[in-house]
Amino acid sequence: QIGEEAEIPVAWLQPGAATLIELPQRYKRLDEHRYWYRAPSVSYEAILELVPNGFVRTYPGLWQPEAFSS
Repeated sequence: QIGEEAEIPVAWLQPGAATLIELPQRYKRLDEHRYWYRAPSVSYEAILELVPNGFVRTYPGLWQPEAFSS
């Protein structure tokens, strides 16, 4: 629901690492398509915007999709 928060630890393969590590993450639903996201162990936080299928559109400052042309 909008306004709810959750902490969700995930397995993360850090670039150059040989093993998985635990990456704590925290999400707060801001509205129908946006979440506040924080990963404190890697000092990252941002507002994530979802596309209609539920995938994240961009991770601000980390990556964004490229335009597709045929």
